[in-house]
Amino acid sequence: MNNKIKEYTNRSFFAYDMLDNYFSLSPNSTISDIGSGFGFMESKIESIGGKWQPFDYVKKIEKSIIWDLNDSCPIIEKTGTVIFLEVLEHLPNPQLGLKNISNHIEKDGILILSVPN
Repeated sequence: MNNKIKEYTNRSFFAYDMLDNYFSLSPNSTISDIGSGFGFMESKIESIGGKWQPFDYVKKIEKSIIWDLNDSCPIIEKTGTVIFLEVLEHLPNPQLGLKNISNHIEKDGILILSVPN
């Protein structure tokens, strides 16, 4: 197997590319941005026709919805895509966090995940 994997200079370019490649396969247009911080993904998500749904552990911007990943998602509606950039390594119980995210994604949904090198 000799597949060349594209290298990215930062997580933003990685996430933008993944959205461009996979958003059309998403079961719905809602994109949950978990660890949304100050909202740098909002404009990209909206530019591709997605509905941005920002989550964070600490409210850094007014639009954010507080979600402790040790608990179920506070939103009932399931998402088609999750962006989860460099958050996993901060969780005290990563397996539980991933389980709660999995329960928040529609069947055949998409997870875009990054962790630091």
